[in-house]
Amino acid sequence: MVSKYRELFNKSADASLIIRNGVFGDCNQATVDMLGFKTKAQVLHTHPSELSPEFQPDGQDSVGKADKMMALAYQKGSHRFEWDHLRANGDVFPVEVLLTAISQEKDNETLYVVWRDITEIKEHQRFQEATNELANKLSTFMDMEEIARAGAKQIRSFFDSDAISINYIDHINGINRGLYTEDTLEGETTPTTFKPLSTSFAKLDPDTIKGTLKPHLVNRTPAEMKTKSMNRPFGEVARRSASLMFASIVWDNVQVGEVTAQSYTFNKYSAKSLSQLQTLATQIGGALVRARTAEDLKIEHKELRKNQAQLLISQRLARVGSWDFDAVSKTMTWSPELYQIFGMDPREQITLRHVLSMIHPEDVERYKREIKSKTLVRTDYRIVRADGSLRWLHEEIDEPQLKKGKPVFFRGCSQDITSSKEAEKRLAESDGLRELLLDIITHDLRNPAGVILGAAELAVEKMPDNQLLEVIHSTSKRLINVLDETSLLTQATFGEAIPLEQLDLNKLLSEVAEEFTARLDQASMTLEMDLPRKLFIQANPLISEVFKNYISNAIKYARAGQRILIRAHRDEAAVSVSVSDFGDTIQERYRESIFERHTQLSGKHQKGRGLGLAIVKRIATAHAAQVWVEPNLPQGNRFFIRIPVPTNTTQ
Repeated sequence: MVSKYRELFNKSADASLIIRNGVFGDCNQATVDMLGFKTKAQVLHTHPSELSPEFQPDGQDSVGKADKMMALAYQKGSHRFEWDHLRANGDVFPVEVLLTAISQEKDNETLYVVWRDITEIKEHQRFQEATNELANKLSTFMDMEEIARAGAKQIRSFFDSDAISINYIDHINGINRGLYTEDTLEGETTPTTFKPLSTSFAKLDPDTIKGTLKPHLVNRTPAEMKTKSMNRPFGEVARRSASLMFASIVWDNVQVGEVTAQSYTFNKYSAKSLSQLQTLATQIGGALVRARTAEDLKIEHKELRKNQAQLLISQRLARVGSWDFDAVSKTMTWSPELYQIFGMDPREQITLRHVLSMIHPEDVERYKREIKSKTLVRTDYRIVRADGSLRWLHEEIDEPQLKKGKPVFFRGCSQDITSSKEAEKRLAESDGLRELLLDIITHDLRNPAGVILGAAELAVEKMPDNQLLEVIHSTSKRLINVLDETSLLTQATFGEAIPLEQLDLNKLLSEVAEEFTARLDQASMTLEMDLPRKLFIQANPLISEVFKNYISNAIKYARAGQRILIRAHRDEAAVSVSVSDFGDTIQERYRESIFERHTQLSGKHQKGRGLGLAIVKRIATAHAAQVWVEPNLPQGNRFFIRIPVPTNTTQ
């Protein structure tokens, strides 16, 4: 029986060893081969740490940790763990170790040892970590050079390369963009980076920019290094590399770039290394295409700013992706933007079934019906992305190609409208809040205020000489007026129609001016009016707030000018009123923005919240009127309101 175990031990494909009293007492040929030794004698009578690097990956020294592992095996009966060993040539390689206690007799402590080389498993894990790390980094960049730098850093870390180059082939503009190049110069340990370049196709070998070049690996011999230069697809490098990998970046069956990794060490790279580089190049390429698309959008956006209205610019900036669907072959093609919208990997093959699985369950049936339609379709639907987030998409499907009356090919585009949907929701909430505000003003506040006013009127009738009751009566009356004006102002602010009546503009402006008498005296200013003798407008009394704001601002910001002048005139279509001051002239770039919310007239004398002129604009809008400001040469400003006059108005 012992001889059978001995035969099994010797012929086992796994490295098998015996440890007696802390040193290797026996091993099989598989152990010798794994370590790259010639005979068993090189293994026997050695402590496990003598066939290991000084320290293990966790930082523990190999001597102490080996003793701990053996002690655990004796304590538990067996113990499994990972360990770094050394080959005869000095290479470190990882193994999974299984120690099984055979004897714990004094002076005859014996362990049965099995090693399993896990180099490939560790390599695979390390590569998966590298690809995941690169994907996370690339997702944060939209600049092509930043993407290339991040990709090169990952390649250098994984392959320990001496030189790296990443290029992007711009077929549209006929240039090769050398996005990133680094090289470890002779005598140096840290790579030197070189400035990105753009080279015209005319200066390149035509074979390097046409068709799709397959990934390839070059390992040169010392003799070849002396006789041949090291040619890259986009030119010759000065220093000759002993080992080189070239991976192409392909998009939509067209080569759009290349990634090279070079080493000055012989046989540094293998076919497996090349396969891994191609995977990383594909990741980098997807990010570069995305960034290039973003660059194109920026260029187009600049052109649109010159020639189109703001609405068209905003539409161009929206996230839109295109797609087509072949109903016969059941194949679907997406643009890079659509992958981003759906939160998916651009390398993934998309099918209709895949799309349907991401559409919100309540929208699936409607989507199925519309994609079979024979006419143009516009629809909104929801998708649930892999991370659980919900997005709203607006989709437009063009009229399909028909074959024997049946749709066979569809083309459309999808736009992420989640932001606008959320804005609609907020707007609805805002409308609800506005209605609540109006209800509070018109009912919850006005009704009790009306009761107070009525009671005060009765009390004044019975005790007309009581001054306290008179104060309560007049104050209640003013409160009712304030609530009425606030309700009207709220309606005007939200663009609702307000009641209009014929008003004497001379009388209205005189009453407004009288309210400012004390403030004008305090500011040592005069208010002059140059008005036609007879001037009527069709408006709500709320329009007096426009003139109050204009005069108040002149007192605040143009006190040094000492004067305020109000002029008015009427033409066939409208009445125009201007309020002029003689202070500091508002710069041209601010003349429109001051009528927006939270914009103040002066950074030097900031007061309030910058809402006055915004309210003026709202009131003007409610009257179909226009407001603006012009310089009052040689110094100061003229604030205008132009109020349309109905054709049947009599003066």
